[in-house]
Amino acid sequence: LRRVRTRGTRSKGAELDVRLLVTHEQSRAGFVVPRHGHTAVERNTLKRRLRDIVRTNGVLRSAGGDFVIYAHPGAYDLRFDALRRAVTARLADVRARTTP
Repeated sequence: LRRVRTRGTRSKGAELDVRLLVTHEQSRAGFVVPRHGHTAVERNTLKRRLRDIVRTNGVLRSAGGDFVIYAHPGAYDLRFDALRRAVTARLADVRARTTP
C-alpha cells in the first residue's frame, strides 16, 4: 500500500480515489475505507462491494499493476451500479495517465 501511495499515479473523484503502480507482476488490489462516521457494518459492506466489483468485472486482469482504491464519504451512499461505474471510471482515468 505504501509503495503504491508514494510511487503510483492518482486519479481523484468525488467518491473514490484510485492509485495505480504499473508492475510486470500479477495485479493486486488494495482497499482503504475510513470510518467517516459510519459503523463497522457499513464499512464492511462497502469493502465487500468494492472487492466484488474488482473480482467479477475483470478489473484485476485489465489493471496492469497494483492499485489501491480509497473511499470518500460519498462512496457509502452509492448504489452498487453507481459504485461500479465510479470504480471503472477512476481506473480508466488512471490508466490513461500512466500510458505514454
